Amino acid sequence: MIVSLPTVIAAVLYTYAEKKALSEQTKQYAAMKILFDKARGRLRDLVDSGKYDVTRYKESRILVEELGKKALEENGDWVIMHRERPLDIPR
Repeated sequence: MIVSLPTVIAAVLYTYAEKKALSEQTKQYAAMKILFDKARGRLRDLVDSGKYDVTRYKESRILVEELGKKALEENGDWVIMHRERPLDIPR
């Protein structure tokens, strides 16, 4: 029994990771990190130039709106991914 226990644990962890779509999430989060890092740099440039007021400067507003849209898309993708892969409890 002790010899087979690591194999069973490995199989359970693999199945859990597959059901939770961890590899796909890792790819999505990496892409979003790159996007938000670039946006942070651009916003930092806008703040340094004094053009950070989203009510007055079109470029700042567009950047913030696009970031919001991308974040909503990513959250929607996450929901869809997890609805497609429901976690089943073994019996």
